[in-house]
Amino acid sequence: MEAIPVSQICWLLVIVRRAYLAAKVPSLARSVVVVHWMHILGALEEQDPVQAKWMSQQAWREVASSRTAETVLWCVQSAHFIDDLSGLPFWLVVGGEDGRGGPTRSVLLAWLESLVFKLESRPALGKYGPEGNSSQVRARHLSKVMAELRA
Repeated sequence: MEAIPVSQICWLLVIVRRAYLAAKVPSLARSVVVVHWMHILGALEEQDPVQAKWMSQQAWREVASSRTAETVLWCVQSAHFIDDLSGLPFWLVVGGEDGRGGPTRSVLLAWLESLVFKLESRPALGKYGPEGNSSQVRARHLSKVMAELRA
């Protein structure tokens, strides 16, 4: 069996799985980080689409201050999965334009522009889900949210 290249691993699924396993260890279960990631997992598992969008916004806002240009893909994949890419700015831009609590609108736009470039040059980067699943964020999926951020 051939090893999966690190660039093609869906880090979102890896992190959520680790949080799930950590939540089963009593000494880790109450960790703020584990609790936040379990909220994200709960939002991804929610069957009601309206509830999933609301839960995702709340869960990602909790970790918005720790997002970076390198990790914004996880948020984008989550938003794509629950069909809420237009809600992405509400998930991450927390605390207004001063950047407290999350990126500013202009920083988020720069991160998404960088992500679009990466997705155009390496489309497999946008894949998520189990092996054989066709779920994939593509560069074109981000055009509408980027236009809204520019407005």
